[in-house]
Amino acid sequence: MKVGISRVKLLFILVIGCLCVIGCCAQPMEEPQPGMMNPIPGEERIDPELMNLQMIPGQIINENPEGKPQGEFQEQPQDSMYGKGGSILGGSPGTYILITGVKGTCTAASHKNWNDVMSYAFHAGENPEDEKIFGEEHLTITKQVDSATPAIFNTFKSGGQISTVWMEIAGTNNILAAVVMKNARITGYSSTGDAAQIPIETITFTSGDVTWNVPQISSEGIQK
Repeated sequence: MKVGISRVKLLFILVIGCLCVIGCCAQPMEEPQPGMMNPIPGEERIDPELMNLQMIPGQIINENPEGKPQGEFQEQPQDSMYGKGGSILGGSPGTYILITGVKGTCTAASHKNWNDVMSYAFHAGENPEDEKIFGEEHLTITKQVDSATPAIFNTFKSGGQISTVWMEIAGTNNILAAVVMKNARITGYSSTGDAAQIPIETITFTSGDVTWNVPQISSEGIQK
């Protein structure tokens, strides 16, 4: 009789245990909501979509979708402020260019307010297939990006018309060669640079009225 009661108790305990296990397994597990990161114990869960925009120091958000410049550019200086394109003999060797209406950064006494030229290339020829550039000549220069860059780029955007472009290749005590372009225009502009070098810009001037002047130089390098 005692053995029968023990078996009934054991069976009852097993049934109760199975029901508890089934009840625990039937509870639904909490699924992470879309866009929610797995929380770190002790930290509040954050929804990335509700985070405020954090600006990097110095960063500016474009609040001008139409692309209009904020403020106005300063007016370009008058031609008379920087001479007629002539230079003073006896300056430092180098290549300099004077662009009407653009104040350059050169501080040399012989070419003050001109632009220092790093390199240049001159192209002349005819292209019968395109009457617009028939007989025109092109001068391409490279220079460092500096305070004259905005005026040069704005001139290019507005049509690039320049009354005079005057470039001189200077020796120690003389001008080795000079090229003068009248009624010129800027027909090409690009700038390049990276973290390892100073940004430079490449500018192409085009004109149908170009004059080269190569003074006679003696064997001692002195202008006759």
